[in-house]
Amino acid sequence: MIVSGRAAHAAGRRFVGHRLGRSIVALSVAASLCGAATAAGPMEAPMGSKIGRPAPAEIPLAHMSETDKARAAIIAFSQCVVMSHRSAVERALAISPLDKQSNTALGALADSECLRYGEVTMQTTMMRGGFYTALYKLDFAKSAPAVAAQPLDFSGDVAGATTPEAQQYLWLRQFADCVVRADPAGARTLIMSPVASTTENASFAVLAPHFNGCAVKGMTLTFSKIILTGLVAEALYREAKVASAAPTTTAPAAKS
Repeated sequence: MIVSGRAAHAAGRRFVGHRLGRSIVALSVAASLCGAATAAGPMEAPMGSKIGRPAPAEIPLAHMSETDKARAAIIAFSQCVVMSHRSAVERALAISPLDKQSNTALGALADSECLRYGEVTMQTTMMRGGFYTALYKLDFAKSAPAVAAQPLDFSGDVAGATTPEAQQYLWLRQFADCVVRADPAGARTLIMSPVASTTENASFAVLAPHFNGCAVKGMTLTFSKIILTGLVAEALYREAKVASAAPTTTAPAAKS
């Protein structure tokens, strides 16, 4: 999937290409780009207008790897899309990823207004992870929500399918949910931390034992950081939504 920025043909751009897992992320970037979006959801007003709108993604010029620059751009792009088209994002995420309509719905969200310059190519898996990251940051920035009483059941996502693709989907989500439930605070810190920051790097180290402990026996899992953080963000967000929807009970007043 390719997203072209609203100034994709601006002069002075440079090309950066690299591999993330099995996917190629290609970025054409204007030399003047800087800074990534913040968790609170940055806004900007077009010239001559006082009406704010979500700020489009920019590629940071900070001293980080090209892979991390791509991660920062995808997260900022996803946040802009969620802020601009939240209902459509939620509808797209609700479609089973095994359904062809899922790719169509996610592709329709490739809003060029959410990329200031250049072009980004990403798998829909990356889009899903980016959207869940944005949803979590926007909804739960102020405080850490609870996790559900029981581990999440992802079987409904694949509607009973038993294909290898469905099994892989379930394994990955069960793995991420296991990590989140093993250390909710550590998982939250990972998702809330700026890309390539000291805090993020420390969070990966803290969660490393859970990455190993939650892996399915007999199955070797190899992740790029963008896929791994996307899975953790999805599990965090869905755990929080289930927990918040659970009925609460109040103990009866003691008899005097």
